[in-house]
Amino acid sequence: MSMEQSKSANIDVYTDPRQKIGKMPDTVITCKDFLSAVEKQLYGFNWVCPNGGDSCLYRHMLPAGFVLQSQKGDGEKEDVRPIEEIIEEERALLKSENLTPVTAASFLAWKERKAA
Repeated sequence: MSMEQSKSANIDVYTDPRQKIGKMPDTVITCKDFLSAVEKQLYGFNWVCPNGGDSCLYRHMLPAGFVLQSQKGDGEKEDVRPIEEIIEEERALLKSENLTPVTAASFLAWKERKAA
């Protein structure tokens, strides 16, 4: 084993190391700095949370079944298109025949029927 492999061999990212000393926070929210360190493979025995170290208010453990972005397969990549483009694509898939266009007059007529 190389030095790097031996350092990461015993690190468990699914348990918070502060649990052993009774300092684990009472929350289910995972620390964003911890997630970032795990993603960038910086998390280890010498890692100190920049959000307060052992006093960080969030958990330093991954939830059961959590999949890191770096471990996702090609089929699970996040959609990086702008939300507007995704909405327009979804809107184009909707049925549009036999619909009544909404105009000021049709809206007022609907509003009167609704009030009655």
